[in-house]
Formats: sequence, C-alpha cells, structure tokens
Amino acid sequence: ARKRAEKEHASLIAAAKIKNVKAACELLMKHIETVRSDLLALLAKNDDVP
Repeated sequence: ARKRAEKEHASLIAAAKIKNVKAACELLMKHIETVRSDLLALLAKNDDVP
C-alpha cells in the first residue's frame, strides 16, 4: 500500500504543478477512496483479534 500511495502522491503533485485541476481532483478523490477502503479492511481484520 505504501508504494501505491507514493505513486499516487507523485501523480497528484505532478497534476497540481501543471495546474491540471480536474486531474488533480480526480486523483485525490481516487486516493481518498482507496485509503478509506484499505483502512476499513484493516479495521475489520483487527476486529477478529481478541
């Protein structure tokens, strides 16, 4: 997940640097949704631990 996040951050920064607001917003939304999904999966997994 960390490598993916680093790539996502780099893409987001690149879009922002060239002022491509639409792409930056789309990348940010996708990143947030992916992180949310990862966190929910992690929390669900940890619920199984006593």
